[in-house]
Order: sequence, then structure tokens, then C-alpha cells
Amino acid sequence: MKRPDLPFGPLRDLNNALHDLHQRAGLPSVRDLTRSVGAGVASRSRIHDAFTGSRLPSWGLVQLLARALAQTVPAGDTAKEERDLHALWLIASGAAHVDHPIEEPTDPHPAVGARAILAMRVEWESPTMVEIGERRLLRQYVTSALQDTGYQDAAIYRHDGSAGSTVALAPTRERPSLTAATFLASVDFSHRRQTEKMRFMAHFTHSVGNSTHAGFGVEQAVAELESFCFSSLIEPHWPKGAEMPMYNRDRPVSAIVHGMDSGQIGDFWGGWTLAQVALRPGFRPANFWLREHAETPF
Repeated sequence: MKRPDLPFGPLRDLNNALHDLHQRAGLPSVRDLTRSVGAGVASRSRIHDAFTGSRLPSWGLVQLLARALAQTVPAGDTAKEERDLHALWLIASGAAHVDHPIEEPTDPHPAVGARAILAMRVEWESPTMVEIGERRLLRQYVTSALQDTGYQDAAIYRHDGSAGSTVALAPTRERPSLTAATFLASVDFSHRRQTEKMRFMAHFTHSVGNSTHAGFGVEQAVAELESFCFSSLIEPHWPKGAEMPMYNRDRPVSAIVHGMDSGQIGDFWGGWTLAQVALRPGFRPANFWLREHAETPF
């Protein structure tokens, strides 16, 4: 893929870094990258434009490309590649046109024709300390949770990594909050007697075609969810699972939910408290529900 003729500046720096990672990954084709990020997540033309276009691609797309490319780099560090590209993207976003700027929606009512997207992630609190057998257990937890919610063959996105697993659903079969609550309860049940600490986050949003209120596609919803999980601003708000009241011998999963109101959070077991977190300067704080206790009757 030919590098675009960009003027010197942040956008060119980002594009050069993306091409450099592409080269270190062995120059996979657009077809290969489309397959790596997930079927139906990003079209070939969008991926091609991210490398060859003159406009700033969405961070969600860049993040998915970083993950797909870094996995094929010998001794590659996916988290570092994402951090480096995100730093460049943030600088470029202040100096270039952004296709899909991200912010907290101000309209609580989705547009006509909007499609709901429920993205959820289950991950280890300390992934470097987890043995391979437990890593396999986490993937089994997610598979079981999809079965318990009735979406075992209907996930529109799933990525299993070393640190955790991310899924996205189009929750049309029942209330999205009930689906997320059942998914969390299933993970709680599966993990209740294990020792390693685990975390869960759900992010609920809407899309129209390939976008939502502020330009989300499926890949953008997933990227937003994972950016929440990895954010240093969110990190202090994670509930301490080992300190939560729960039934004897059971270890609850730390849980945070974004994109749902107080009525929807009522579908979840346990007690929840609302926290407002300012994720970006100039944007209003985002609402996150934190689970304080998990009195789930297993």
C-alpha cells in the first residue's frame, strides 16, 4: 500500500508509524487484515484508506489494525504498539479532520433505525500472573456466558487474547441490560471458586449503519470498551472483587457498566453506585456504574 503524500506534521507521523508496523508485521494484504480484525468489522476500503488516505482514520480502526499487526511481529508487544499509536492519534486529532469524533452522547433517545450494540469484556486483573490453564478457563467462561444468554452463535464480534476476551452483540432478543446482567452472572458463577482476580465491563451504545451518535461502528464500540478497560482514569474506580460481600467461599468479579441508566442497572444482581469520570478535556463526564457488592445466590 502506497504511503499518501502528506505534509510534515502529526497526521504524517501517525501514518508513517502505521506503515512501519505494517512492514514489521510482514506486509499482510488488505484481505488478510480484513480477516484478522474480524468478519464484517471493517471493510477492505476502510482498511486501505487508513493506510493510503489523507484523512485521519477513527481510533477504533487504528486500534484494531495495531492489534492485528502486532500479533504477527516476532516478540511483538501489542499493548505498547497500541499505546504508541494512540499517542500519535491523539496529537493528530487536534490538528486534522476527524472522521468520527468520540464523545458521550447528549441525546438519551437513539435515532430512528439505530441498532443497539452491546460490547463486553472479561479480563484478568493481573494477566502476567495467570497460568495457561486459567487463561483457557476464561475463554470457556465467555463461551458459557454466550450460551446462557442465547447468543452462542450470534456474536457479531469476538476476540480472545492473552489478557482477556471481548465480545459484541446486537441484543435484539431481550432487554440489553438483561443480556449483560445474565452474561455477568454466568461469569460470576463459573469463576466463583477460583483464586485469580477477574474483571468485567459492559458498554452499551447504538449505531446507524456503520456509526452511532458520534460515529461508532462495531469496531468503534469495541475500541471504546477496551479503551475504558485500559484507561488510567478508570483504573482507580475498579471495585475490589476480593473485598466485596458475597456468599461464603465465592469470589465475585469486579464489574463496571457504561451506557445504561438506573432503570437498566436494576437488572443486575448486587448493589451498584454511579461514578462520573471526565475522560477527555472539554467533554462532559461519562457515567459508569460500579458494582459494590455481589449478593448472587448460587
